[in-house]
Amino acid sequence: MATEEDQKLIEGILSAKEPLNKGICWEEWDERENAIDSLEQVAEYLDEKYVNRRLKRVSIALDHAFYSFTICAIKGTNYEQVLKDKGSDLIGFWTSLERLEAQPGRFVFSVPVVITDEQKKYIGIIHNFANDFKHFVPMSYLIKLEKFPEAVNSVIQVIKSIYSSGDFPVYHLSTEQKVRVQSIFDKIASSTLRWKEQIGAVSKLA
Repeated sequence: MATEEDQKLIEGILSAKEPLNKGICWEEWDERENAIDSLEQVAEYLDEKYVNRRLKRVSIALDHAFYSFTICAIKGTNYEQVLKDKGSDLIGFWTSLERLEAQPGRFVFSVPVVITDEQKKYIGIIHNFANDFKHFVPMSYLIKLEKFPEAVNSVIQVIKSIYSSGDFPVYHLSTEQKVRVQSIFDKIASSTLRWKEQIGAVSKLA
């Protein structure tokens, strides 16, 4: 249990308006930057320098990016939309997906996010990979990657739909953040295409 002194320290941290030495002693986060940062990690880990490590890192980053974009879209102007109960914990992964599909569009300019059965299949595959790596059962795995670039692209297409649906708060993003998001999408598309072509080339030689 936190002492009175600890509680005061925590309150001081949370109430700070203009922190000194930001980036060294402080970091600033919100749900939008959290989503964008995870998407950025997907683009980073798709780089060929992570060969033999991409499956794990991309799965975990992409799973978190999808969940984070979904939370942003469901939240709207009321963060309680993404809680299990009022003042309770954040809703889980699959509940967030169900709520996203159930909402017809939060604003007059919103477009409902439509997710195909195939996309749901790939969302599930990525989610299971991410969980398996985060809760790694001791054993040796040999995982075929032939369909993995396709799975990544499929989930990215859903994230793109969420981002452009009108429910994701793009209007709260800075110009720099919007440029980053578009650059990330472009980099992921290029990297997954190159990876798919490499897999195809190797398969022909086999």
